Amino acid sequence: RQKRQLDIAFDYFVLSQLDKPIELRLIITFVLLENLKSTHATANNIPFKDGRFRKPNGKPFSFEGLLKAMFKSAGMSPELSKVKDLRNEIIHSGITQLNMNERIEMYCFAQDLIREYLLRLLVLQRKVGCQSSKLSQFCLAMRAISDKVAFLVIPHAV
Repeated sequence: RQKRQLDIAFDYFVLSQLDKPIELRLIITFVLLENLKSTHATANNIPFKDGRFRKPNGKPFSFEGLLKAMFKSAGMSPELSKVKDLRNEIIHSGITQLNMNERIEMYCFAQDLIREYLLRLLVLQRKVGCQSSKLSQFCLAMRAISDKVAFLVIPHAV
């Protein structure tokens, strides 16, 4: 099995696009970010001790810190504080105080980050061609998303 386990990431990505309530799509999106962060750390031999990935000085990485390192490795430097805050709010309390438009905006922002990251990762790994069935599903989902973001997001905004 490949170190980055992209087949799992692609499954999560496709699941995060299903016509479900925005909160469920956000939760799946956050699990996908956790998966990408974790496999990035493992692939880069970042030590894992006492349930946390560790910096060279032994201190634990934060969720946001390890995500920043992951994105940086692909040449990206997104602002992640709002994503982190919403992830913490939903994962730790099960609900968010954001209004529907703010939820949709954050969902779209996180999805854009993930799409760009995965595309950059595939280019970096020279796996751009859609050879496998999982990769084909991912490519088709990305094409559909770029054409139908409103269709995928708006049904639960009413």
